[in-house]
Amino acid sequence: MTDIGISCAKDSYSRASGTPLVCEEGLELNGALCYPPCDHEGKGVGPVCWGKCPASTKECGALCLGEDEICSEYVAEEVKVAY
Repeated sequence: MTDIGISCAKDSYSRASGTPLVCEEGLELNGALCYPPCDHEGKGVGPVCWGKCPASTKECGALCLGEDEICSEYVAEEVKVAY
């Protein structure tokens, strides 16, 4: 702690201005943080790995729906609250 007169301030440090972040070997940079790579050809977004929907299905956010299902209708039905 450093005495700044009327109070104290935490000591701080820097990586040095202009030095790029480099992840350790075996990690991937995403959003200025380092994460382990995804398994099974998933796409990493931060700490979450997103897979691909199987053939004959389609994406609906984090879900995979049948080709005849409509995403907005499916979600609306699932989040209904019974009173």
